[in-house]
Amino acid sequence: MDHFAALRALRAIVEAGSFTAAAERMGTTHSAMSRQLRQLEEHLQVRLLDRNSRRLSLTEAGRDYHREAVTLLERLELADDRVRAGQATPSGRLRISVPQVVASQELPHWLPGFLARYRQVAVDLCADDQLVDVVGGGFDLAVRIAPTLPDSQLVARELAC
Repeated sequence: MDHFAALRALRAIVEAGSFTAAAERMGTTHSAMSRQLRQLEEHLQVRLLDRNSRRLSLTEAGRDYHREAVTLLERLELADDRVRAGQATPSGRLRISVPQVVASQELPHWLPGFLARYRQVAVDLCADDQLVDVVGGGFDLAVRIAPTLPDSQLVARELAC
């Protein structure tokens, strides 16, 4: 038995209210859903759902198990999403505003390596000593040399001392 598939089947059956609706939602058959639930109940040696011709209802053990199963599946899906996000290849346009001194003295040291590592990223660089409208200008990142930011909604992070 694929334990996680069985847990997903249980969640789908309970949420959909029927084996048929759950099977449609999961892209499988009524019999496959029924088989997964039966295997799960046999594994646990307890009945999780009361079934009759009109409706399904969780048993007391089923309610407890379903609640825990949903929590577990949500955590697993979150972990999957986090790992996938870490493996995603950055791509697209990165619009950056920097002071001219940063553009001439710092960027030549790291920008070529960045572009070599992330070949699907195109950098649109704006070298200007004036403060820019980060949001209005469509900038993803703005670097400024200043002890503090003017009062704004922007988030500042110190890059070096």
